[in-house]
Amino acid sequence: MKQHKQDRSEARNAISEANALQESSAKASEKEISDTSSNLKALQKAIVAIEKGTGGNFLQTSAAAELQRLSVSVDMSSSDRDLLSSFLVGRAGGARDSQEVVGILKQMHDTMSQDLQTLQKQAEDNAANHESLVAAKKKELAASSVAIEDKTRREGELAVKKATLKNDLDDTSEGLDEDKKFLADLAGSCKAKKAEWDA
Repeated sequence: MKQHKQDRSEARNAISEANALQESSAKASEKEISDTSSNLKALQKAIVAIEKGTGGNFLQTSAAAELQRLSVSVDMSSSDRDLLSSFLVGRAGGARDSQEVVGILKQMHDTMSQDLQTLQKQAEDNAANHESLVAAKKKELAASSVAIEDKTRREGELAVKKATLKNDLDDTSEGLDEDKKFLADLAGSCKAKKAEWDA
């Protein structure tokens, strides 16, 4: 029973730890998914604005500031980074530069879209794995609880049986003592009667 109690305690701890880890992981995933979604929206706004030829107005928006931050953090060639940075500070000019910037932004958008899908899939997989783990641990917990209840019930039944058998033994011992006394009295009585008959 000690092992079952330990198993039950370990299963409870594993569930608590898994829940805490999943909560932390889910929050981190949600933030990363949210950030990536925001970045994609900023890229989309930039692409639309540049394609419409309103890039100058776009440079005054918060999306442009977000794009400036992305141009530093996203993995890209140094020439693409330089062109994008120049465009974002208003030093690039001409339709050719705008087309190149749109191409860079579309590539970034495609890459981030794939990253977003990967992040969402990982979050779903993590949630499914967590649910499977918790379900398995709950089964272990239930099995340990059933085993503990069964052993506790059997211990109770054995204790009652032991007490009953002890009472039966005490009664039998008492009866044996009385029977021995009766036998001794009977033997004495028989001896006395025999002596009377013999005399």
